Amino acid sequence: MHLLKLISHPFIIKFIDMKPEIKELIKSFKSNKKNRRERYNEFLYYCFSAYDDKVKPKLPDKVKNKYIIMRDNMIKYLIAHEQEVIDQLSR
Repeated sequence: MHLLKLISHPFIIKFIDMKPEIKELIKSFKSNKKNRRERYNEFLYYCFSAYDDKVKPKLPDKVKNKYIIMRDNMIKYLIAHEQEVIDQLSR
């Protein structure tokens, strides 16, 4: 397939537009679920817990708030772009 055709493929464009941290989380995510919806829900939990691990009790409140805001924004992004994320997880 020609490179331009490959780059203009809808799934490639959506994956390129995705945030880099989400791309990394998708690459590192492993699931045994066959159902696309269950895999997506498991991925949401995986992303939530990835940031939740960074919020440690000993951290200053300012740093905790930073990670909490980042986590919340990422979850909102994943919910808003649900179908794109499901498509990427199904590959």
